[in-house]
Amino acid sequence: MSKLINLNDKRILTYVQNFERIELIGQKMFSDLSYFKSQNYSDEKWQYKGKILFFSVNNKSKKNKKVFNPFVSRAIKCFLLNQLWKNRLKNEPLSYSRVQSFVRVGVDLHNAGIDSIEKINTSTYSSIWNNISSSVGLINDFNLFIKFLDKEHVLPSNIDIISSKVVTSGLEFKALEQKMPKPELVQAIIELKNKVEAQCDYSEQGVSDLLCIYTQAFQYGLGLRLGEILRLSKDCLFYHEGKLLCRVWTEKGCEPVPRYVLGDWKELILEVHTKIIEITKNYRQYASQIDSGILAVIRERIQEYENARKLDADGLENELDLFFKAKEKEVKNSWKLKRKPNPEVEYALDEVYDYLPVGSTAKSTPSLLKAYQAWGLEINATPIGKGRNTYSVTGQSLISFVKWQKSLRAENLTQQEFLSILHGRKITRQHGRDKDIFELTSELSGGSATCYTFAPDEFKGKGRAPTTMSRRQASILLKKYAYGLLDEDEMDMTSFGRYFPELPFYYSNAKTKDIRIANPHLEFSDHKKISTRVSFEKNPDSPVRYSVTGGYAVKKASIEKYIYAKYFEINHAVLNELNDIDKAEQLDQIKKTDAIESSNQLPIEIKSRSFKTEQMVSEYLFLRAMRKTGMKGEISFVSYIPEILDYASVNYFFKGNDRYPTAFERFGVKASKEVVKEWQSHQGRHWRTTSLFRSGANKSIVNKLMGRKDAQGKHYDHNTGTERAKVIRDAMSDNVNRFIGAIPNTVAELKRKNAPQELINEVLNKELQTVSYTPEGMCTRSLELNPCEYHLRCMIGKTGNGCKHFIVDLDDPSALEPIKTLRDQTIHEIERLVELRDNTGNIAINMHLEHNLKLLKNTESVLESASNLLGNKESKELLPFKDKGSYPDDCPFQCGDK
Repeated sequence: MSKLINLNDKRILTYVQNFERIELIGQKMFSDLSYFKSQNYSDEKWQYKGKILFFSVNNKSKKNKKVFNPFVSRAIKCFLLNQLWKNRLKNEPLSYSRVQSFVRVGVDLHNAGIDSIEKINTSTYSSIWNNISSSVGLINDFNLFIKFLDKEHVLPSNIDIISSKVVTSGLEFKALEQKMPKPELVQAIIELKNKVEAQCDYSEQGVSDLLCIYTQAFQYGLGLRLGEILRLSKDCLFYHEGKLLCRVWTEKGCEPVPRYVLGDWKELILEVHTKIIEITKNYRQYASQIDSGILAVIRERIQEYENARKLDADGLENELDLFFKAKEKEVKNSWKLKRKPNPEVEYALDEVYDYLPVGSTAKSTPSLLKAYQAWGLEINATPIGKGRNTYSVTGQSLISFVKWQKSLRAENLTQQEFLSILHGRKITRQHGRDKDIFELTSELSGGSATCYTFAPDEFKGKGRAPTTMSRRQASILLKKYAYGLLDEDEMDMTSFGRYFPELPFYYSNAKTKDIRIANPHLEFSDHKKISTRVSFEKNPDSPVRYSVTGGYAVKKASIEKYIYAKYFEINHAVLNELNDIDKAEQLDQIKKTDAIESSNQLPIEIKSRSFKTEQMVSEYLFLRAMRKTGMKGEISFVSYIPEILDYASVNYFFKGNDRYPTAFERFGVKASKEVVKEWQSHQGRHWRTTSLFRSGANKSIVNKLMGRKDAQGKHYDHNTGTERAKVIRDAMSDNVNRFIGAIPNTVAELKRKNAPQELINEVLNKELQTVSYTPEGMCTRSLELNPCEYHLRCMIGKTGNGCKHFIVDLDDPSALEPIKTLRDQTIHEIERLVELRDNTGNIAINMHLEHNLKLLKNTESVLESASNLLGNKESKELLPFKDKGSYPDDCPFQCGDK
């Protein structure tokens, strides 16, 4: 099939061609989106924001990995890229979890056996929908995928989307029940706080535990989201007009609003804040140092390493000095003259032995001449005839020769002597195996005399001059051994592990490039010889003091950059939504630039659709030591690399995982596993909101305080219908003009007749017993005892004129939004039905068209009435169908109309 497709004319293409078309578009999007630089479109996994997206059913399992079938993989990639492309220009890119939810659609497709576009039809759609019907989120994502295919004309046949609202139809618009903590869980959390404080040893683990439990004070006391708590600043609390407030960087696009600390919680919040500042003091100091580019602890340890090396070098140099002092004394004795020669007198060659401690035992003049010439004696020749000479040496020459021999001993040493000094033991071998030592040595002059100078006790009357190195060369080489045979800017890996045991490092026995890949922030030397000092305390039988092996050295300057890069990487990954940067480019820049220069340019940016600010890591309230997990699962910390407490750590603290027990178990809190499993990071926020609702606080003020939209408040209201009705009864008793409807009309009439308050309360208690939320407003009917026959289709009711139980709260800014949405959806549906009727001539469509026309009429009526009443400050409630509407007559207890 030709790959040349007219991208602008998808309507005339087959669904197969359109599938190929969107795949070509997806590949172009993949190459243009910055998230996927240097990645391969056809891979089974992609990396997004530093995390892996697996196109497989069992995401993280390496064994028996079950990847999506080819069709599902292709389709999901197109769908995912389409969503990313639509959101690419927004201030905040899609979070990893949101993108992962798009990929999750592929799991349901794969499990349903969808391996071609032809298999996506009404039957398979319904089957998958039923399998995921318990999750509104899964339904919405699945429907979004189907809508994408439909829009791109990829579906072989039309599929009628089933809205996720069907899941809750006929039920009250309730708060999320699982989010409200049970009293037993709240009590367990309080007990856990007390036990964590009592058992804390203030180690890195202890401080981490305290920080995790202290998050709950801000959740239950202020109703903050966990993400908002974790990015609080250390100076978040402040007083304004005598009231304690908390400065909060909000999530979910809301503007940051200081939260008022309620009186009952003021003491606890202040106490917890003070404790956090105290226990994180050291981490904050480390963070401040890194933020300013002054890594004192790192430089101190490097200096400690250098001092230790210098101490070793000084020790070897001292031993070298002692050696030469001993040799100076030895050579002074060994070259002590038998008789003192007269410098001005010349002595015959056979007289030399009478003055020097050693000499030639030869009898003939030629032999004596040859021997003393080999020594380097200055010999005078006096002619006594043709071809004949007499030979002699002056007394001064003898004195100078002895002085020269002493100087040889004072400035040179043999390989054996060097090795003995190096290893601090008598070395018997004459030559070392180190090529560097061999290259520094050369044979001295002086023949057997020099042989005597270097070994007077072993001299046998003859011998060759030894091969030696100079004292200066020995000093330099000893220092190199003390410094590991490394350059001044290097540190051997053994010392790196000794001085920085906490740092994560991945060893490799392979080539240097593998170590560099495994540890990208560190700079290494090429493979070289490295000397390591052997501890005689641990190895008393070791024949050497310095062991030489092959290995790698790390550049000392890169250690500081490594710390900074790790610090940056960890803390910028804590909040993924703040990570709209190319991390690889940032880390590469850190490696190439000086840490001091980089540190002043990389604060963590906190941003939302409504605000943007910057906050250095040292300014965060919840700081702890960097946590790392070893190869065997052991946990350790790096105290001088502070990290912001993250979501996962708090979650693991409370809930544990397959390897670690929960905090309740670790600290001996007696709570059932069922109660512990119910802990969720959002429960404190729901508890705080519900308590404010139950106090009768205005819901708009509560939602503003909680940093959420008004429409979200219903999900946080855990009041029962009876509790909600009590709040409305009290408000109606105080100001009946706030409400419109049959019940407030009755109360208003009683007040005009000066009826006693007891009678008014009796009427309110009888007529207003419950209030329920619906997807489109509120209902004054008990939906749990008397379910709605029309599945809360309040705009239609029994006769098509709406339901009299339906209430619109004009004090709620979001109350009209669902009605406007319903109106717009109805208009689109009417247009679709008209077009479908005209094309098919199917008269059965008229019934659906009539239903939607009534719905459009009623929604517009509500919006028009609301527009007229909004200007009336005395009206806060609207019963839009009070006059023409009807009551449902579906009560299972035969209540009928009333």
